[in-house]
Amino acid sequence: MFKNLRIGSKLFMCFAVILAGLVIVSVFGIISIGNLTSADQKMYAQNLQGINYLAQITDNYYSLRVTCIKTVYQNFSSDGANALQTELGSDSNTIDQAIKSYETTIMNQEDKTNIDALKNHIAVYETEVGKIVTMVKSDDKEGATIEIVNVANAAKEVSNQIDVMLKFNTDAATATQTSNKVLGNSSTLIMIIIAVIAAAAAVVFAIFVTRSITRPVCKMKTAMERLADGNVDVYVDIKTKDEVGSLATAFKKVIESIRKLVDDANMLSAAAVEGKLSTRADTSQHQGEYAMVVEGINNTLDAIMEPVNEVAEQLDSLSKGISVDYINTDKYNGDFKIIGENVNNVRHAIRLIISEANLLAEAAMEGRLETRADVNMHNGS
Repeated sequence: MFKNLRIGSKLFMCFAVILAGLVIVSVFGIISIGNLTSADQKMYAQNLQGINYLAQITDNYYSLRVTCIKTVYQNFSSDGANALQTELGSDSNTIDQAIKSYETTIMNQEDKTNIDALKNHIAVYETEVGKIVTMVKSDDKEGATIEIVNVANAAKEVSNQIDVMLKFNTDAATATQTSNKVLGNSSTLIMIIIAVIAAAAAVVFAIFVTRSITRPVCKMKTAMERLADGNVDVYVDIKTKDEVGSLATAFKKVIESIRKLVDDANMLSAAAVEGKLSTRADTSQHQGEYAMVVEGINNTLDAIMEPVNEVAEQLDSLSKGISVDYINTDKYNGDFKIIGENVNNVRHAIRLIISEANLLAEAAMEGRLETRADVNMHNGS
């Protein structure tokens, strides 16, 4: 089927394979890059941003813890309590905002459980700090000193939960990075495979297209060379239906026409050698200039036959002593005219001999024996 396609279609298919390979590689590359970009964005939005929000929470609760310790041990006064209360409110708002921001990055149920646990631990921590504020305001230093231990325990729970969540986000980011690396490597490998397959297919198509053109062209070149050398016994075995096949079909017709012309020329030549000058070729078996060539040969033979037949008739008449008119040599040219004139000369010489013989016979019958023929009027024998 492929070999019967037009050359343009073959070339189109070849380029289509290359283009398809390029399109597939390009589309697959774009999709892969999009997936990698999406995964990176997801890692940033969920894991890295989550770590950033956890860092904000850590900064605020550590700052609050330091202020709480300073209030109890260094600034145990109403002013210290007020300052601690103000910072508690401020840090609490900042921590709440960071927690809300973190909740927008939650990936799964485990992550949600972690943030819920962190919120509970922070609530306990803030409650314990609030107790310190109350005890400082009531000048209960002993109670505040004891309560600072509970604040430390609550802070430890917050710290431990933040460490859990940091590990969760770090592990998730690492997993995403590993997945991206695997995706990148596999995508690169697949694109290489597709490119190699497309290139191999293009090479195969190119070879098929080249062979489908060069092989029959070489066959025709060989046949043309043989035909140019005068060998009409050539055969072109090309059966494709493309442009080369059409050219081969036309070339076969040329060979057949030339073969017919040569056959008729040989036939007429053989007939002429055998003396069959009446043999003619059938011009209806030829077309165009070939028919004109055959017709020209026929006309040539006709031109030969007319003077030959007339000369034959003249010689036949002379052999039988039949008197006929001289040949009209004005209608012939060249050698034919000379032949006609020579036959006329023969006829004239014979008539002159007959006339002289009759003259001597009549003179003898009349007793005029002294009568003689004029030898000077005759030539040769």
